[in-house]
Amino acid sequence: MAETQVDLQAIGNLLQIEHEVRQADSANVIEFIAVNDSWRIIPYRQAVLWRLDARGHLQMQLVSGLADVAGDSPFRQWMNQLLQTLSLQPGKPQLMTIDDVPASLRTGWREWMPQQAVAVAFKTPQGSSNGGLWLALERVPADSELALLERLALVYGQGLWAW
Repeated sequence: MAETQVDLQAIGNLLQIEHEVRQADSANVIEFIAVNDSWRIIPYRQAVLWRLDARGHLQMQLVSGLADVAGDSPFRQWMNQLLQTLSLQPGKPQLMTIDDVPASLRTGWREWMPQQAVAVAFKTPQGSSNGGLWLALERVPADSELALLERLALVYGQGLWAW
């Protein structure tokens, strides 16, 4: 019974986030919602939102709970290097551990990441990606959380595409 209530609460949270994204009056608002409210679906220690730069490279845009991260900060540099190694199918969350990153990035993982993370690329109506989320997790996510995160990737991707 308790598991059903948790699932219903998560679905209610998803519907609320979808509503907020539809009501957003800018891409910046959608990005803020994505990086700060996705925890209502899948609890995380930290969220990083990335977007594509002019050259088509993934670049860190926002970090949950922070107004900004300096462009030359070691975390931003490491995160941008890590993002370049990702090969994600838009809309499909990918669970990752330190073993899934190149050896050159493992020192940074040990410093800034917990045991696992999940990465998901937002999915536009055309099936491409226009950004994504990196979520640092304290525990392995449930399949139901990953399914809801997959839905969120569509919501965020479509919302950003519309702006």
